[in-house]
Amino acid sequence: MNWVLVFVASSSLFFGSSLADLKACYGCSGGNNSACASNTFNTSSEEIYISDCLKVYHLYNTTEAVCLKVVGWSDDDSNIVQRSCAPKTVGDTEVCEYLTKNNTYTQLYGINGTTTCNTCTSDYCNGSTSHLGSAFALFLSIFTIWHVIY
Repeated sequence: MNWVLVFVASSSLFFGSSLADLKACYGCSGGNNSACASNTFNTSSEEIYISDCLKVYHLYNTTEAVCLKVVGWSDDDSNIVQRSCAPKTVGDTEVCEYLTKNNTYTQLYGINGTTTCNTCTSDYCNGSTSHLGSAFALFLSIFTIWHVIY
């Protein structure tokens, strides 16, 4: 029985963050050669700012926010990336579903159509793609189970 508690506790340490705990995401908007682009994302660039999720909670009167990364195309058909903090839902619709169906929001950032939209729920998680945290959590969970059993 003790090993179950250890497993649950160690797993919740990495996976159990509350959406209301989200405080900040990366914010930027730019094309292929910008610091905001997926392949050149650089947090030390002056183009990258901190998107304050507290403003999202107040502006949208919500308790649930997500970090958002939207990739689409601009007027000249080049890729454009937009990162920010956003409400988890718009009305009753998940934010990514809303953005792909309703182009009004993304057009504010010069995005004419959405090709990918990703959300995440930990601070600064909308930076460049990294699976290090997930891999570490998996390793810790397996190690904990192995240690308790053997």
